[in-house]
Formats: sequence, C-alpha cells, structure tokens
Amino acid sequence: MTVCFKHTDFANLPFGLCAVTSLGSYDATKGGHLVLWEYRLVIEFHRVSAGLHHLACIWSDCSNVPVQLDESQYSVVQYSAGALFRWVENGFQRSHDYLQSLSEAKVSEVRKNDTNRWALGRSLLPVVRG
Repeated sequence: MTVCFKHTDFANLPFGLCAVTSLGSYDATKGGHLVLWEYRLVIEFHRVSAGLHHLACIWSDCSNVPVQLDESQYSVVQYSAGALFRWVENGFQRSHDYLQSLSEAKVSEVRKNDTNRWALGRSLLPVVRG
C-alpha cells in the first residue's frame, strides 16, 4: 500500500509536468484520496487512473488517505527534477563548476537569467479565463 505523508516536492521543476498513476484494488470512496492541504481539498483518486499535473507549482503540501486494511493501492509518480534542467543549461556540469568557468560579465548575465526563469516558467503554464 502506498501511503504518502504530508510533504512538499521542493526539488521538482516548478513549471514542469508530473504524471500520477494510481493502481491496485480499493474502494476510492473509502480511501486512496489525494489531499491538497494548501487548498483544503480532498480528491477521490480512483484506481487505474492517471493525471498530468503541475505538482510543484500548485501542490505545495500534499498527501494521501490510506485504503482499507484488506485493500491494496499503489502510486507511480513521475516528475521533472529541476536539477536536471540546470545540469543541461550549465553545459552538463554542476552550477558551481559552470559559474567558475565564466567571466564576471557572463556570471552577471547568468544570474539575471536565473531571476527571470520564474517568469519564463509562468508564461508556459495554461491560463484559464472564465
């Protein structure tokens, strides 16, 4: 049985997609719910269901509800680690090593790009108007 205690996925790429798949044999009305603490939401997550979500961006604190003792529930979560994107952006090296190899002007430019990354990520997210 998969039980996920309240936690924050701080290493995810904030604007990246995460796939969540629920497997097993359980009654989704009695357990296996997804809990989004910040939004005060409890969502039935039915077995053999999947969804794509912007987890790190909207689910700052999440957990799930255990299923009944005679049931089974498993989750597969696939996410985008922010460090992998930094690794590629830094020419396949650690940030420390990358920054040491640059001139002061280039380091300043990289730092400016770092501060603008959140705006870039936000621009990639869908906008719901209604």
